[in-house]
Amino acid sequence: DVKAPVAQRWSGIMGFSCDGLPLVGTLPGRPRIGFAVGFTGHGLALAGATVERAVDKLLRGSHAGAVDASRLD
Repeated sequence: DVKAPVAQRWSGIMGFSCDGLPLVGTLPGRPRIGFAVGFTGHGLALAGATVERAVDKLLRGSHAGAVDASRLD
């Protein structure tokens, strides 16, 4: 057994979608409230591509491709 003090702790919520891909969209009836969720712990790795799609969705109403939440409708 090694006895060492804990230098740092971290915790976070892991969000998962049913198909394993993030979800980008807007709330039903609230097009000015957007979300980007369900990164399954890969948020940083997927952030660059996902943020571009989220901005296009929120500002232009564009389809967010494979991560568009409407795929689950």
